[in-house]
Amino acid sequence: MAAPVAHIFCALALLNSGKLKVDDKQAFILGTSFPDIRYLDVIERAETHKKNVTWDDVVNAPSSFEAGMLLHALLDHVRENYVEIHHLYDQLPNNPYRTHVLKFFEDILLYDYVTEWPHIITYFDTIAQEEKKYGIAMPYLRIWHKLLQQYISQHPSAKQIAGFLKHRSAVLTHKESNTIKHYLNKLIGSIKNQFIAFKLGDIMKKLEKNKTIRSRMIYFYENIVDFLTAN
Repeated sequence: MAAPVAHIFCALALLNSGKLKVDDKQAFILGTSFPDIRYLDVIERAETHKKNVTWDDVVNAPSSFEAGMLLHALLDHVRENYVEIHHLYDQLPNNPYRTHVLKFFEDILLYDYVTEWPHIITYFDTIAQEEKKYGIAMPYLRIWHKLLQQYISQHPSAKQIAGFLKHRSAVLTHKESNTIKHYLNKLIGSIKNQFIAFKLGDIMKKLEKNKTIRSRMIYFYENIVDFLTAN
């Protein structure tokens, strides 16, 4: 599974390559960024991530937004296969967050490849009509867009990534109606996020020096158009 910057990078790479044409670039970017709203616990993963998506499904999608959603699912699948084939998880510390660590490390590698972030950020000022069809309350759609805007507004760092995860968990805690559980979850969430921030910083420094992971992932994303269109 890829993180926000990687999904947008891949969407732009396909458009720039000419391999994919869409009627509405903004809707396409919103569509490829929408599926992971599931992390706010407002929708099941199966509803936003279709299984067995092919390149033809993306090309023949009925709308630009749907093409973005399908591309999201296809990238998650292709990337995960690549990571497993090359045993990249085996080179990471054995902890519960290693899948998250790798995908956010990829965002750090990819961020500077995109030169139009100020423009992309404005896309999230708008909530697409197709987002509203999934039965998610409008406040959560707005929160998701705001989180993404804040996250992609500057080059990712361990601190910023931890902040993204912190804000996400704060939304989940806010949804808890039981007062005792609410404050208990808030405390647990605070401790957990501090731990993640510390671990992320430590692991990211090690990843920067890991030539195998770095070169493998750069190769994957530099050739992402070929990887995606081959499926």
